Amino acid sequence: MKKCPNECKGTTKIWNNQINASKKCKGHHFLSDFYKESHLIVDSAEKLRGHLYVNCHFRGKTGICPYCGFRSRHVHSRYYRTLHDVPILDTEVVLRIRARKFFCINKHCSHKTFAEQSGIEVFRYQRRTRRCEVKVLQIGGVNSSPIAQRILNAWQIPISNWTILRKLHQVKVPDVPDVKQIGIDDWAYRKGVSYGSVIVNLETHSYLGLLGDRGCDSFYQWLQTHPNVSIVSRDRSTEYSAAIASTNRNIIEVADRFHLVKNMSERLGKIINEHYVEYKRLVRPVLTPSVKAKLTRLPVSGTIDSRQHTFDEVKRLQAAGINGAEISRRVGISRMTVYKYERWTKLPPRAHNARARYHEYDERVIYAYQVEGKNLNQILTELQTDGVKISRTPFYEHYKYLRNNTVRQPIKIETEEEPLWPPNLISLVTEKAIRAMTLNEKEQKLMDYMHRMKWFRHVYQAAKLFYDIIRTADVKALDCWLDTYINSPLRHIKTFVGGLVRDIKAVKNALLFKISNGIVEGYVNKLKAIKRSMYGRAGVELLSVKMYLAANNIFN
Repeated sequence: MKKCPNECKGTTKIWNNQINASKKCKGHHFLSDFYKESHLIVDSAEKLRGHLYVNCHFRGKTGICPYCGFRSRHVHSRYYRTLHDVPILDTEVVLRIRARKFFCINKHCSHKTFAEQSGIEVFRYQRRTRRCEVKVLQIGGVNSSPIAQRILNAWQIPISNWTILRKLHQVKVPDVPDVKQIGIDDWAYRKGVSYGSVIVNLETHSYLGLLGDRGCDSFYQWLQTHPNVSIVSRDRSTEYSAAIASTNRNIIEVADRFHLVKNMSERLGKIINEHYVEYKRLVRPVLTPSVKAKLTRLPVSGTIDSRQHTFDEVKRLQAAGINGAEISRRVGISRMTVYKYERWTKLPPRAHNARARYHEYDERVIYAYQVEGKNLNQILTELQTDGVKISRTPFYEHYKYLRNNTVRQPIKIETEEEPLWPPNLISLVTEKAIRAMTLNEKEQKLMDYMHRMKWFRHVYQAAKLFYDIIRTADVKALDCWLDTYINSPLRHIKTFVGGLVRDIKAVKNALLFKISNGIVEGYVNKLKAIKRSMYGRAGVELLSVKMYLAANNIFN
């Protein structure tokens, strides 16, 4: 009979006995299969204090001098190198490599001895294998260094956050001097304060680099080091255009169609916002005296003084013959207040400073706000001009229900009125109508109201024609559109047309070339995510490295 008939079940007791019997096991040659590409031969494996130590040596009888390339067999000495490898079964792996030093047989070599280097996993002056370094860069490239440190330490890869940063700064972002088509756009390092530029290869959709600002000089220097650039896709920035013109090269500028449509949408929104009072007057016309007479005051429910319950309780206990100290203890108020309530037969009103008599001009405020379309600031200015003494903050606080559109209005208009659309929603509905999207009943009714106004018909027709030109890429129609609206009575349309005329070559190229800056916008979003993972504390150099590691997927 077998001595251990149940050994195949692998119970905990049997495994513990086997591990305790031999912590150091010879002949683990099967581990050498994992290090074939490293040119390492595993001699033994030893588990000690939660670490797996793998003892190995380089295969081969000769070494190649890294300084002159001569091969040598003459061993000078031997030493041990310690490297960390990726963990196995949640156990930290440490390689103990028995390395050799050789004499260099080349008399003309600058070094007499050299240490052997072999394989693709072990490099000079490194404390981690290539696999381990790849994991460090993968995790450190998409996380901040403290978070990457905690993740790697949980994976049994001991490393500090400063080492992760040092490894990231050692990565060299390769330059592509022969790039021909690029896209450039700005990104906010600190929104409203400082900006940078991101450059993308439009042919391969690969990341090229970051610039520390969005000025003319930095982009000009970048173009000087890339003489093969022939096409640049950009937004409406004049700085990029000035840098391209400074090179005196035949570079084709292409304005991004998305930015052209976006600029037109912004102008449309500004025009609607400026003429919003006219829209209000159209939907809410000035009331006639007969309609104005229908303004009625809602009954205001009286408020109960919060002290009344306490006063009634004090008077009840006083009638029962209880002294003031006991009443103070039972009710939970001071004795002086109890003595004061005992002297009173009726609770007097609260003593407070005189407040503004809002009820005297409630009707005027509500009529000016809801009917005439004035805001609270204009109404307050008119009241103060008429001699009403009132402060701004209490006035806003009292009439905030008008802005919030709540039901606590002391005055209401008993007439059926159309609801007012805010300017931003009017812009969105107008965009839908221009793009021939389906409108619901309310949106269609809004468009019917808006088309009654001359200024809206003008801007609506201008925007619709411009969108059709961008969609159909008709250059001749663009020239006709510019001639039609160059003297537009609307200031924003005239300014927009003037900007297109000054940048007419790039605008026409946007219609002629099938090039989009959308891939650059995608890289801007990726850059924002990386910057936020660093809590906004990464510099341009570190962000450039992280963008290169994340965008080009060099480890996949």
